[in-house]
Amino acid sequence: NIQLLRRTLMDDWGFKGFVVTDWDATKYMDDAVVCINSGLSIEMPRPHCYKLTSLKDAFEKQEFTEFMLDDVVKRFLRMFFLTGIMGPKKAVGDSKKDIAGHPDLSRRIAEEGMVLLKNDRNLLPIDLENIQTIALLGPNLDVKFGRPQYGGSTAVVPPYEITPLEGITERCKGKVAIISDASKADLAIVIAGLNHDKGMDAESEDRRSFDLPQEQMNMIQNTCRDNPNTIVILISGSPIGMEDWLGDVPALLEAWYPGMEGGKAIANVIFGSTNPSGKLPITFPRKLVDSPAHSEKDTRTYPGNDSFRVYYDEEIYVGYRYFD
Repeated sequence: NIQLLRRTLMDDWGFKGFVVTDWDATKYMDDAVVCINSGLSIEMPRPHCYKLTSLKDAFEKQEFTEFMLDDVVKRFLRMFFLTGIMGPKKAVGDSKKDIAGHPDLSRRIAEEGMVLLKNDRNLLPIDLENIQTIALLGPNLDVKFGRPQYGGSTAVVPPYEITPLEGITERCKGKVAIISDASKADLAIVIAGLNHDKGMDAESEDRRSFDLPQEQMNMIQNTCRDNPNTIVILISGSPIGMEDWLGDVPALLEAWYPGMEGGKAIANVIFGSTNPSGKLPITFPRKLVDSPAHSEKDTRTYPGNDSFRVYYDEEIYVGYRYFD
């Protein structure tokens, strides 16, 4: 977009940095001239328009000027020098990892973001003085989510990660026994939710289902049947359908993806050291079809069968405004 990038961003606002595409955003383009004249410096993750032969042919036909070519290259090289990739090494100072205060900050962010969605009978917070056993279950109980993915902005390699199992077990040490049989425990905790596998909270993929996987719903319902004091903790990054099991669960906590101190943060919340003060930043529909973007017969839900049309029946009332 020449108007937005070249004229507004660079000319009017004086932006001196470079422009990079979203990954494969130029996949269905073949016009290198438009890209250069718009001020695009880099295609990622591979060239679709900026190929040697097409660039050379367009330049020889005088479809873009040497000034434009120099400009997109200079913008990129400028960052090389500023960040020390080129030029003297002293251009960039030593980075610091795991500095004092970061773990505490990570834990506090996780704690303050957790949302208490249900708490019948004041089951939370848990008083360790009044119980002897806790059953811990669920697919996300001992999962670490900080892992490199693709190596781009999604690459998260923390110095360590405390799982819910580790955090809760540490908190209960010497006070309460941790078991796996919900029917024999004073209360049960199910760590459920999603992960970064395909079809869940994954890059470049839609969710395969609005609900939890069937085996998780079965586990929640069976655990609630075996133990009326069941707490469900969701680890996820998007809304989840709960209609089939929410009525069975007395206490529900949304923990999101809580980071490297996540297990300790969850323990602090459920055992009362921290009040879960978070609010939902997104709407959780009761059913998927409550959203106007979807329908009973899946004709609107991707991939659907309605010529890939997108519906905006909520008009300006996007998100919670429509549901209100």
